[in-house]
Amino acid sequence: LRPPPPTETPNQPPYTRIKPKSDSFHWHSDLEEIQFWFADPPPGSGLKAIYYQIDDGPVNEVAKMTFTITPIEGSHIYTYWSEDRAGNAEVPKTATINVDTVPPYTSISPPSSSEPHESPVVIQLLATDPDPGSGVDRTFYAIDSSPPVEYPIGGILALSGDHTYTYWSLDRAGNAEQTKEATIIVVPEAFTPALLALLLLGTGLRPRR
Repeated sequence: LRPPPPTETPNQPPYTRIKPKSDSFHWHSDLEEIQFWFADPPPGSGLKAIYYQIDDGPVNEVAKMTFTITPIEGSHIYTYWSEDRAGNAEVPKTATINVDTVPPYTSISPPSSSEPHESPVVIQLLATDPDPGSGVDRTFYAIDSSPPVEYPIGGILALSGDHTYTYWSLDRAGNAEQTKEATIIVVPEAFTPALLALLLLGTGLRPRR
């Protein structure tokens, strides 16, 4: 004898899945959609609705087996659950989905100029990631045609002469800023009266008054 087919009980709710999966540490730079889909264990009564909520926003009701929504920039919590036609409601679940499609921005100091600077000059690169971004990961620079290296803490001691500094940054989502260039000219420190006096003192001469 074959056992009778299973029957749906009041405590046998449906379940809902979401794609991509929850990951509070991973940032998406090219996520085009968030997908929800419904399943009801056989012999289920079928879908009544899928519900979802973004952060503390309003609850949205969708009467479709599967659907997609457009992701929102930043880190957000998606709460979702389903209910079948028998009135069985799934326990709400949450997914943290982080989206950042905007690259960071890097500024340079001193700025690009055809005017020379007296040595020594320390070049500072300041990178920011627009809110609600994933945050700056690393900043790189290259001098003239040299290979790029990571920007060090404390800045870059500029080389003497006329040089081109190329620089850009990456954020934690992998967005790369377009490279930018700055021309910085550094000349030796000018002979100030105090420096001239020290030089003359070393020769035994005295500066004219």
